[in-house]
Amino acid sequence: MKISKASFCRLTSFVGLSVFLFIGAALLLSGALFLSSRKLSSTLEPSFEMMLFYYSLLSTFVVLVVAILLLLYTVVYYLHPLTSFVQQLRCLGEERGLYLSEGEQPVKEELESLQFLLDFVGTKFEVMTRHYSSYHHRGRRSILFEMLQGGSVEPAGLDTWERVWWTELTDRRFVLFFFVPDDGPKISVNRDLFVESQECRRDFFFQYRWLDGELVVIAVPAKTVSFPVRQWASRMQREMTRGSETRVSVGYSERLFDPGSLDEAATQLRRTALLRYAKGPGKLISLTELESARKIHCPWTKTNEFVRQLYRNETNVAGATAAAIVRGLAVGEYDSFLFCAFLGLFHIKEEIHRRGGDGYFLSAELERILEEPWRLRFLQDLERIFRQMIAAAEAYHRREESSNDAAIVEAAKIIIRESYTDPGLCAAWVADELMLSEETLKKKFRQCETQPLHSYINELRLRQAGRQLRESGETVKSIAAEAGFANYSYFFTLFKQYYGMTPRQYRKREVLDSIDPGLAESDET
Repeated sequence: MKISKASFCRLTSFVGLSVFLFIGAALLLSGALFLSSRKLSSTLEPSFEMMLFYYSLLSTFVVLVVAILLLLYTVVYYLHPLTSFVQQLRCLGEERGLYLSEGEQPVKEELESLQFLLDFVGTKFEVMTRHYSSYHHRGRRSILFEMLQGGSVEPAGLDTWERVWWTELTDRRFVLFFFVPDDGPKISVNRDLFVESQECRRDFFFQYRWLDGELVVIAVPAKTVSFPVRQWASRMQREMTRGSETRVSVGYSERLFDPGSLDEAATQLRRTALLRYAKGPGKLISLTELESARKIHCPWTKTNEFVRQLYRNETNVAGATAAAIVRGLAVGEYDSFLFCAFLGLFHIKEEIHRRGGDGYFLSAELERILEEPWRLRFLQDLERIFRQMIAAAEAYHRREESSNDAAIVEAAKIIIRESYTDPGLCAAWVADELMLSEETLKKKFRQCETQPLHSYINELRLRQAGRQLRESGETVKSIAAEAGFANYSYFFTLFKQYYGMTPRQYRKREVLDSIDPGLAESDET
């Protein structure tokens, strides 16, 4: 059986202590035998000699019993079938770096390791529940301790954590949230978390009943948790205990959720809607695009690193890579996206209400989802809900000052500069990307710029065509198509209006000018 490093250290300690005790017992026994040989009878009183003899025998017996019990515990524990599985799990976790703290390893690798652990536990969960079916329910609850404890130097590492949040998300899915301090210990689960209520520590959330089902574990650095825990937890508690004898309590630490230290996650979500980076479900934003987005002066100036992780090509909270998220969303699987999405939704809602958005409107469906997120069992409609939330946030911001209009116009210009060579680009297309009506976008663009939106698009295309005419030998029709003009006649008319000459005349003039500026001037006369 393969044993993890931490378990090997414990096993070595047990065996070493047993050997030490056996050696001590042997020394005591040899002393007793030495006394019994009466070689010291000439110097010791018979009564004192007998007392030493019996004391040596008694000490030898006690030490031998302790050593034998220690060896039996070691053998039974490490040869038990469940222990074999736990050791295998620990080894796999250590290989993936699961038990390294945030300071020793990047968070994204730790979360990736956690996802690996979840995948592995998922393949064994039904087997393990059947294995414990004949045990007391306390033993069944302690299965989580057995499966998730390994690798920590201190098995009770959870004692140094702030809080644990445990709840049932649906009838068949259980979620265990770890809110880890920034300098928190290695991932470990304390057995006290799963004992009877009268034995449960006050610091921990306790779920009294236990059902078979899917296990989901999410570990999140505390500084990234930004949704209103108190409000949501209390509602969840009332909902879960309604009409049931089961009592549920929620534990959390307020100091872990200091509002002053929380960034505004809605910034990135809104910028994503503005900048056309959300081209489809799960489209991720690159770091370069994020830097460009920062140049836009939005009312929400901060960016939540937790939500940034969702949109960039790194690992998200559930351990899935950006490509995996996109693939999952394409087939309607939103599990790896759900937690990040809810954080973003909650933060948008709370931020807008905090800023006094009296006219802010949320549909009844979206209000219900935000108030009772545990009722969302079919995640296929998450994209629609998410887009609805962004659209509602954008509608709120459209009622703000003209400075926000400038940000929208700048976002429209970014979209146009990225895609002006696409023949399908038009005002309606840009407005759709910004979740505005075409008339509203045209009005804002005209107010902030000196030209209409369609003129700005045509100007970029004409400049590109001019560069191509100067630098390449392609035909005029090919250059017009590459610049984004689907109709050559329309291109010809616009080009002549903009440059004051036909494309061929422009090319000839530029060629002559590159040879001798005087030739171009004489040719024009």
